[in-house]
Amino acid sequence: MLTKLLKYEFRSIGRQLIPLYLGVLGLAVVNHFFWFSMPSNRGGLNDALGGVPAMATMTAYIAVIVALGVVTLLLIIQRFYKGLLTEEGYLMFTLPCKPWQLIAAKGITAACMTIAASCVGFLSILLMALNLSDWGNFFKGFAKIPWHELFEAHALWPLYIVEFAILCIMALFATVGHIYVSISVGHLSNKHRVACAILAYIGINIAWSTLMVTLANILDMWSWDFRWLDSIGTPAEVHIVMFVMILSQLAPAAVYFFSTNWILSNKLNLE
Repeated sequence: MLTKLLKYEFRSIGRQLIPLYLGVLGLAVVNHFFWFSMPSNRGGLNDALGGVPAMATMTAYIAVIVALGVVTLLLIIQRFYKGLLTEEGYLMFTLPCKPWQLIAAKGITAACMTIAASCVGFLSILLMALNLSDWGNFFKGFAKIPWHELFEAHALWPLYIVEFAILCIMALFATVGHIYVSISVGHLSNKHRVACAILAYIGINIAWSTLMVTLANILDMWSWDFRWLDSIGTPAEVHIVMFVMILSQLAPAAVYFFSTNWILSNKLNLE
């Protein structure tokens, strides 16, 4: 059932985000044209007039990039709030699936939206900044890299990359989960639910930060020596640090997920 929910979610957001993605990339190509194709030494009135469309397209690009981030955030909030806590919730909770599956579908979709928006933004910058010869040199240089020798000399690099990717994904799920649990807590109120959700978001953030500081102080009182972190060098030390960082994001992500699931399973208060 989770795969069907994901299919529905991706279809729904695709109709809203794909045109925006194409708009960002299209404006990046237009800006690239003004940067690399228009003559820069015309001077006088021609130079002034030539700068107007370039400035206009760059302004439009910046506006669309900002809109991409705002729309992505709003969709993350809207898809959860409107889909599970308003009139649509009556339909969603009649489906033959568990609340955790609904939450997981929303969360995975939100994470994919964020990753896609980041990739589109990064690709648009490359499209603007690199001309055709740069792209050719890039791919030629990439193909000439002795990957086999590189991995033999640095066998743990792929593992480091995987660990860093897991860390980023866990941090992303923790961020999305923080939003979801805050909306769920705020929805327990009969009045001023948006304000309560914002206060819940702030309160949860303060509580978690306080817990982390308290835990660090307790470990310090137990004479845990963290000075070795200043001279990390061995693979074992790097893996330990990465594991701790992943755990620091996995723990709140799990707490947020199970808290949201408990609220939707036992304290659901649909509008």
